[in-house]
Amino acid sequence: MHHLAKISEMCVSKNPEDTLGAFGLGSCLAIILYDPQLRAGGILHSLLPRLSNVRKESLPRQEQPLMFVDQGLPLLFKQVKALGAEPKHIEVYVVGGATFTNDENDLFAIGLRNFVTACETLRRLKLPLTAKEVGGRISRTVRLHVATGRIVVQSGGKEHELCK
Repeated sequence: MHHLAKISEMCVSKNPEDTLGAFGLGSCLAIILYDPQLRAGGILHSLLPRLSNVRKESLPRQEQPLMFVDQGLPLLFKQVKALGAEPKHIEVYVVGGATFTNDENDLFAIGLRNFVTACETLRRLKLPLTAKEVGGRISRTVRLHVATGRIVVQSGGKEHELCK
């Protein structure tokens, strides 16, 4: 079955028939954690880098920690471990983080800031980054095939496998 993580959502599974995905990744990030020995994993679709950068009064009525890379990534890690994944086996893939402005140093270069925050959070969790496809000016879609750990990225009408 195909499970889709919309913005501010995550999906986890150890069902070999499942595919986990996120689409329309512009500046958003999809972060995938996968344990190849257990054949279990999860995907997070985050919109913004840090909760601390957002004024409290501008938050939706119900706080959405998965909206933020710094809050959502530890929650995804917790859920993947709850499936039985061993932290030492977990592979980490990051996709998205496009920047649509002309200035990479722009305050609003959300895609770049999302990726930097993901790297900082991964270091804090002691999880090494396995592979990434980030930046540029393109929107991407990504799918994780739970049975095999195969990660397929689609952009510009083409798709390819994200390799280690």
